[in-house]
Amino acid sequence: MKFVLIFGPQAVGKMTVGQELEKITGLKLFHNHMTIELLVPFLGFSAEMWRLSNLFRKEIFKSIAESDQEGLIFTYVWAFDQPEDWELSTTCVKFSSLKEPTFIL
Repeated sequence: MKFVLIFGPQAVGKMTVGQELEKITGLKLFHNHMTIELLVPFLGFSAEMWRLSNLFRKEIFKSIAESDQEGLIFTYVWAFDQPEDWELSTTCVKFSSLKEPTFIL
């Protein structure tokens, strides 16, 4: 599975870049707003919302990796000081076919 991770602070254009990359590569865009927008109306910005959001994301990565789809583009606000953000990023790479992660900044 090909995996492109676009990360950066809020409102810098990650989704816009992802949309253009989706057009060029044919990979599907899974932007970070998708799980947040699903859960916030029910749970607000609570710890439970973030737990479920990360769980959904991991399950989607796993399902795409096990499917016949070529790969995925994912956008993410990565807090480098948060262990759970490192864990999610590591999980993303684990499901890809990469032996070593490649980051392009």
